[in-house]
Amino acid sequence: MPRPYGARDRLPSGQLRTPAAGNHGAPHVQGADDGRALERHDTSMAVTQPARPSSRRWNGGRVVAVVAATITALVALALLAGALGLLTAHALLRDAEGYYASSTERFETDTYALTAESLRLGDVGGGVAGGLVERAAGTVRVSATSAGRGPVFVGIAAAADVDRWMVSSAHEEVTDAHVDPFSYDSVRRSGITTPGRPAGRQFWVASAAGRGTQTAEWEVEQGRWAVVIMNADARRGVRADVRVAARPRLVVPVAVALLAGGLLLLAAAGTGLWLALREGRR
Repeated sequence: MPRPYGARDRLPSGQLRTPAAGNHGAPHVQGADDGRALERHDTSMAVTQPARPSSRRWNGGRVVAVVAATITALVALALLAGALGLLTAHALLRDAEGYYASSTERFETDTYALTAESLRLGDVGGGVAGGLVERAAGTVRVSATSAGRGPVFVGIAAAADVDRWMVSSAHEEVTDAHVDPFSYDSVRRSGITTPGRPAGRQFWVASAAGRGTQTAEWEVEQGRWAVVIMNADARRGVRADVRVAARPRLVVPVAVALLAGGLLLLAAAGTGLWLALREGRR
């Protein structure tokens, strides 16, 4: 039956429900406000998406750049080490006349002569620096002092002339010399004839003969050259104390060139490595 205007609803628990002010008794639509609240909640939620991987990852080009920079740096360090060795030799290993000299060492053979190509009777300077000194040599001195009886002969000539002269005479060819401790390698060449006195030969570019210390001094030229040490009277059995010295022309210019090249390559390697690593971190 119809209820009087303004009558209160009675809830099952005995409580009274009073219509909300301003609603004028309008019925409450369940879920309307709840939907708006849910909508407000959904729109306020932050949407988090997974981060995208960087597109600047390490690739083949960057790996090649790092390897190239590393190799360049190693070459630069080798050049700098060569420059340091040459400058050290130039400052510390020269005598008063500007020569780099080997120590005086004993050579002996029971044949007619000792021969050596490429002046391999001593290690001038030693090590890498010594090799560069020999290649850049301007003037070479070979000194010999007889450790036996009689005068000694020392001469420098083209290797082909020495080979032709000694082809049928017994002699010993020095092939290499070592230091710390000193030793040398040699090959014995057999023969049956006497070579004759060396001083009368016309092919020597430098020679000296006599008692005491004899020195042959020669301005280095391109080609194959050999040193010969023997008794001045061409007797068998040679015993001599030998010393080799060289005065190079190009040690300082070569050292400066190596130093400049090493520094430039080292700078290039450092720049390339820095660029490759920086790009790889982006």
